[in-house]
Amino acid sequence: MTRLILWTLLFALLLIFGGVLAQLMQQDAGVMMITWNGWMLETTFWSGIAMLIMGGLMLMFVIVVWRKIAPTNLLCN
Repeated sequence: MTRLILWTLLFALLLIFGGVLAQLMQQDAGVMMITWNGWMLETTFWSGIAMLIMGGLMLMFVIVVWRKIAPTNLLCN
């Protein structure tokens, strides 16, 4: 029963956090510009943060899959 209460509290906190973020997004979207080697990406701040987080998660996923498929000393240590 206590595990269910903990999961319910975690879910409620995530909903509150999401609501606060949604309010921040509506008030001021902001602008983020990323430049690299002559390439330029200009997007809203929140979309840029989401892209950076998803890029990091994808990199972690690729490393985990690489370690499972072809373990090497370079990635396993």
